[in-house]
Amino acid sequence: DVDHPGAFGGDLRHADGQPEPVQGGVQLSTQNAGSARSVTYFVDLDLIATSTASPTFTATWDSSKIADGEHLLIAQVHTSGGAIVELRRTVAVIACT
Repeated sequence: DVDHPGAFGGDLRHADGQPEPVQGGVQLSTQNAGSARSVTYFVDLDLIATSTASPTFTATWDSSKIADGEHLLIAQVHTSGGAIVELRRTVAVIACT
């Protein structure tokens, strides 16, 4: 489980027990997001999901649809106060065998 601490204490994670490089379906979540009301997930700036399922804001990403290598995950956290906070991290992907 790899975290990326956000400016307001949030973490962008992929599923516990799923080591890198990841492959296939990857569960994403945003933990400790405080006053979040929704989270929008992007991979390499492409929208993949929006979640309003507080408190973890989970979404599933099908990593088999992109090339092997490192990719940028972004979680845009929309707070109840109207702010948007970005959490970013890179993740390595390999093809399913």
